[in-house]
Parts: sequence; C-alpha cells; structure tokens
Amino acid sequence: MNMSLKIPPKPSNDHPQSEREARAFKKLSPALLTVREACEALRISRWTLYDLIRSRAIETIKIGRSRRIPQASIDAYVRRRLAEDIE
Repeated sequence: MNMSLKIPPKPSNDHPQSEREARAFKKLSPALLTVREACEALRISRWTLYDLIRSRAIETIKIGRSRRIPQASIDAYVRRRLAEDIE
C-alpha cells in the first residue's frame, strides 16, 4: 500500500494573493519590529538601518535594553522617500 503524504505548499506571507488574505496579513503584522525584522522589511543592512536611526530618518523606541522600530515609522520613511523621488 502506497501511503505517501501530500504536504501542502507553505503559504507565503510575503505577497498575499487576495484582498481577504491582505487584510488577514495586516492584522498579523506586529506594531513594533526588531532591528532584524526592520532590516528585512526594508531590504537593507543592519549598518544602514542604524545610520537611518542615528540620522533620525527612522524613529525607534527602547523597551528595556531592546530597540524596537514602529511599523508606522517604517511606513512614514518609505512615504517620504517616495515623495522625494517624485519631486
């Protein structure tokens, strides 16, 4: 008897396919990102992110000894950069 298991493909959270999936993904997105998560979201190096933080282009908060980057701060940075590129 052939008892092969079919493993469903891993769902990709990078690019939601439908509007419903997009809403669900947004609900799951954390409000605060770690430095690593912010680097991955912006597709930049850790060094570049810290340069942006030092220049106050991206706002952060400290929780204990940990630094967190609000998703809203990343969104605002991207909007500003888009506006600069359009001008």
